[in-house]
Amino acid sequence: MAEKIMIDLDSRFKKNEEVPSRIIEGEAVLVNIPNGEVIHLNPSGAFIWGLIDGDRPAGRIAEQLSERYGICRQTAENDVLELLAGLLEKGVISCSGKEA
Repeated sequence: MAEKIMIDLDSRFKKNEEVPSRIIEGEAVLVNIPNGEVIHLNPSGAFIWGLIDGDRPAGRIAEQLSERYGICRQTAENDVLELLAGLLEKGVISCSGKEA
C-alpha cells in the first residue's frame, strides 16, 4: 500500500505532464492516460487547476479562490486541500515541496 502524503497550505503542487487537460465551457477535462481515466472538474475546480504551477502554495490558491468566488477563507482552504488531495491520489499532480 502506498504511503499517504500529508499536505497542508504550505504544500506546492505541479501537474503531471503525462496528463493532458483542456478547459471546455469553463470546466476542466483531464485525461489520466496512465490510469485510463477522464476527470471532469467544475468551474471552481478548473480555476484551481489553472493555478497549479509548482510554485504557488495551496494557501495562496485558496486565497485566490476565496477572492474569485466570494467564499470565506476557511471554506476555500478546505475545498482546495480536498481537491488537491484527490488529484494527488489519482496521480494527476505531485507534491513539489513546501513554501520556505
